[in-house]
Amino acid sequence: GVRVPEDLSVLSTDDDAVLCETTTPPLSSIALEGAYVAPEEIHTDGISSITLNDINFATRINCSIKLLAVFSDMDDKKPSAYVAPHFVARKSQLSPVEGVFNAILVKGNAVGTTMYYGRGAGKLPTASAVVGDILEAALPPEANAYNNDWKNTLDKVTCDYEDIVTNIVVRSKAGSMENLVDKFSAYNIKQVWDGNDCSAIIVYGIRTGDIDPLVNSLGGNWMHYME
Repeated sequence: GVRVPEDLSVLSTDDDAVLCETTTPPLSSIALEGAYVAPEEIHTDGISSITLNDINFATRINCSIKLLAVFSDMDDKKPSAYVAPHFVARKSQLSPVEGVFNAILVKGNAVGTTMYYGRGAGKLPTASAVVGDILEAALPPEANAYNNDWKNTLDKVTCDYEDIVTNIVVRSKAGSMENLVDKFSAYNIKQVWDGNDCSAIIVYGIRTGDIDPLVNSLGGNWMHYME
């Protein structure tokens, strides 16, 4: 079976989609200056469908598999948030994060890419978090430097999952590289594997709602990809 975290690491969340779902809204809400992102707005896929074949394939294309909670707020687009397994390139700062360690990767317009990294399990890290929450709750609002006014709204804060633009790895049966390239010819692609077991490409900048019809027509499968 798949071992967590030895074979499949989980970042900033637990190994369950429900916990990922309830973890992402607070981070998203802080980024949106207190606008509350309801859990039901967030598309969540867990790791129950991940197989040893997926893990072995990730190694062959120089990736690892991580369960990521992803939030994006671009100036010209509605914010997006989702939770799903990703093929993560080995060159990514997130790739080596394993075991009890958690990481949050932040990309900003001016600061570039920064990462916050540390232990997320064990008696001392857990105790530190609990004591910090108790102290924060004990402070009056005017004395709490981190106090934030949450803004509940009836409007949906994030875009639909189908409208999120993402990068993916698409796999199909062996010898199907020509069909893969032809099917995704409208996108920027990269051929990453053409072996006896399967053929695979990376597709960049594809709308999530457009993925399944294309992949299903090839009898293939896909997963999000992060470099």
